[in-house]
Amino acid sequence: MKNLLSLLLLLFLFNACHKDSKIEKTLYKKGGKWEIVNFSQYQWTQNTSFIKPEFHCTHCGAIEFKKDGSGTMTLTSSDGQKQLISFKYKYQSNLLAIETNEGNQTYEITWNYSGTDIELNQTIPSVGYVAKIRCKRSK
Repeated sequence: MKNLLSLLLLLFLFNACHKDSKIEKTLYKKGGKWEIVNFSQYQWTQNTSFIKPEFHCTHCGAIEFKKDGSGTMTLTSSDGQKQLISFKYKYQSNLLAIETNEGNQTYEITWNYSGTDIELNQTIPSVGYVAKIRCKRSK
């Protein structure tokens, strides 16, 4: 019985790791380029429930995931200024961890059924911060 439980646990862990690997491959397959359809950042204070948009843009850049676990994000502001951010990433259990020179960020990732759209959500309640990035696979 103990051997059977151990085998079932190993199969469960293997399947979970395999699923994570398959989803991570979806990020970089077909060139790994994703158009940023919407990008919003919100801030609120603990004294109020009012959420104030700090930043919002539509069709304002792209994210590129590479097979080696690195990537870049390009953002274009409303005045035409481009910002290039290099990062390293790791996907595990519906969380996308991104490491930049500015620090580490973790996003919850949601996929549409066909794998052509993703939404990245980051919420940090202790500082009253929310970021939402909706992306569509570039062709």
